[in-house]
Amino acid sequence: MRHTEGSIAVSVIIPIRNGAHTIARQLDSLQTQIASCSWELIVVDNGSTDGSASVVTAHPIAEQIATRVVHAPTQGVNSARNVGVAVAVGDIILSCDCDDITAAGWIDAYWQRLRASPPHVAAGPLDISVLNSSALQAWGLALSSPVVTHTGAKAGWGSNMAFHRDVWTTLGGFDESFAYGGDDLEFFVRASVAAIPFVWVDDAVVHYRLSPKPTALLRKVYRHGRAEVHLADLHPTDVEQPNFAAVGLTTLKMSVRAAQSLLTRRRTTKQLIRDIVYQAGMMRSLLSRFFTHRT
Repeated sequence: MRHTEGSIAVSVIIPIRNGAHTIARQLDSLQTQIASCSWELIVVDNGSTDGSASVVTAHPIAEQIATRVVHAPTQGVNSARNVGVAVAVGDIILSCDCDDITAAGWIDAYWQRLRASPPHVAAGPLDISVLNSSALQAWGLALSSPVVTHTGAKAGWGSNMAFHRDVWTTLGGFDESFAYGGDDLEFFVRASVAAIPFVWVDDAVVHYRLSPKPTALLRKVYRHGRAEVHLADLHPTDVEQPNFAAVGLTTLKMSVRAAQSLLTRRRTTKQLIRDIVYQAGMMRSLLSRFFTHRT
């Protein structure tokens, strides 16, 4: 590792775009972290127009932890991540979002698992019980274990991930062609293809904030469905390939189950609707791909 005794070992990166109303609480949670390593905070402003950067620079964490606000010239969460990693000092990079809250021990959990290991990618749980109403929690978007692709590749979400800087360098950074959704999964898939080990860190918990309105939440799910097709196009042998017949049949089956669930008022109704919207996003991208290839 590059760092010397007493230097910064871990860099925490937070992309932000118009997060002035939520970033302070995330900064509060980071300020109370007790870590056995030295660390810095890098907030990457991704074109905010609400004074997000000013909220960060005015927060008391800047008096306790080395804190920087840098600017990403290109919009997109992966562009922001790349800018943040490029200026980071630490050999271990942690990533979280501006609208969530890191649980106690988050930094140290990753540090203890990655400090003496060869280059790894890592992720931890996303808990939705703290920042969301019971009505929102019914949509079931928590993450308590790794995402596993059909080839066995393991992944987490960008809201709670970590990796050695050497991994980012080896992989060529995050793919900036992902404007929304799939941005984090693609990084983990490439790491798996490159035989970079994955580790799940149970103690590195982030309290995840869902979109406050169901319409916004479903819009996000829809975009993730669309991104899955883009991911499959980029990695045809490493990601399961969606097709019209399979997606259509799955959507039909889910629709029938959702109708039955509505009639019986089961608690799974929202999760079925969520999955149908995800399939609809995939179908939209499949149709776009089909007509693009025909022209």
